Amino acid sequence: MAGRLQCLIRSLFGAWTICGRVTVCDTGNPVGGVRGRAFDVDWLQDDDLGSGITDGGGHFRIDYTTADFQKTIFSPSINVELVGGPDLYFRVETLGGTPLLIEPRSRGRQPDRENAGPCFCVDLCLSEQPPVDTDPLPVFTAVGGYQYLTDINSTPPGTGLTVADNRAFFSTMRLNGILSKKLNGNPMEYRFEIATTDPNGQNPVGWAPVGAGQIARTVIGIWEHYDPAFPGDPNPIKTKVYTVNGTAGPNELVASFTADGFVQVPQESNVFGPTGFFQPNGNMVNLISPSIAAFGAVDQTGVTAGHSSGSGGQPLALDRHFAIRMKVREQGDLGSGADAGICQHIAIDNTGYNNVVHHPSWAGFTDPTGVIGVRLLDILQLQVNGCAEITNALDVLFTAAHPNLGPVSVTMTGPGGPYGFTLPAAGAGERFGTATANFNVAALQPCAYIVTLEVQLLLTTGDGIPNDLFDQIAFCKQ
Repeated sequence: MAGRLQCLIRSLFGAWTICGRVTVCDTGNPVGGVRGRAFDVDWLQDDDLGSGITDGGGHFRIDYTTADFQKTIFSPSINVELVGGPDLYFRVETLGGTPLLIEPRSRGRQPDRENAGPCFCVDLCLSEQPPVDTDPLPVFTAVGGYQYLTDINSTPPGTGLTVADNRAFFSTMRLNGILSKKLNGNPMEYRFEIATTDPNGQNPVGWAPVGAGQIARTVIGIWEHYDPAFPGDPNPIKTKVYTVNGTAGPNELVASFTADGFVQVPQESNVFGPTGFFQPNGNMVNLISPSIAAFGAVDQTGVTAGHSSGSGGQPLALDRHFAIRMKVREQGDLGSGADAGICQHIAIDNTGYNNVVHHPSWAGFTDPTGVIGVRLLDILQLQVNGCAEITNALDVLFTAAHPNLGPVSVTMTGPGGPYGFTLPAAGAGERFGTATANFNVAALQPCAYIVTLEVQLLLTTGDGIPNDLFDQIAFCKQ
């Protein structure tokens, strides 16, 4: 009941679901490790609604949107459906694409399949149990240490941020899961594809392969070979790392790319033979995420501490939204491959900030081009004369800005410290204004003091987070 309620709620945002089960007709035994595909009968061109791999109980799930069955070959905006839902028929096939069940198109026009609703369940059966594939199923499951199904709000209309701490992703991201060597008993190859989505993670468009130039060196496993250098060699097993986009050498082997960008999984499988043995570690590619879109930079010319980051005329940047999927196929196959895991929604932000100028009247400096976020600190009493001494007034000005802004603090060190400040409330993606001292400025001892602004950005590569941003300014108390 709860699952159906969730399905109905998702349908309000245009997200529809098919839940299916595949069994053997005579015995009723579940069939795991096969792919169920759903199609919508249309006048001009049938719509491929997607596919799902069955689990050990024979269950599979397909998530799709209204746009998937309303599109036509002429324009996605032209809807030739005369009724509110798709007219469904199905195919069942091996992961390599060998058909096991092909329903006719006419099946979609029968009463139990016509105008299917947003939460549709179907039972499919095969005439016989298909052969069991003893190799593990290849599947993309995680971005770094985040399982996208459970650790990222990746199901539309989710945010695409991490579940635990609302972080967006940036920089180089490790895409990983289960990397098998075989597919249907034959050597396997894989590649990743990326599409843009709306802010709710829906309506992916422009699926494009990740090219070799968008992949950083990735260690995908270890090659080992039993090769004692001499009788009694205490280390008879020799190893090398196997990489994608690495550099071949005495301690490194490199996997090959096909002409259309698929990575060919190494096939060495005899540790005692001359070829050795390759053992995958689950890593697939290190995706250079700044390369997947023109994130650009925001010009902060004219922005000073205490004012909004938009006061120079440039609005704050926003996260970009994407879907990421892995395709697999048998080596030698020139087709587009089969889906093997899709992160439906992930928020990514690689926007830079230019011309970020810090307290120009006192030990000022400008951040390098493309700095990751904005943090500015200044003292009003020093803006005219950076060498002025503080007496009984201290107005600390600050600005912190980023679409994924975390905690912001202003503190001060010096005799009797540390000292704290109260900050104005945060707005959307920024916090700025005057920090109010939680101490009596006039009562401070005559000495030097240092004020520090610390800004945390809610970003992650999947394996690590950026260092906090700091700005500091010193003054002398008279």
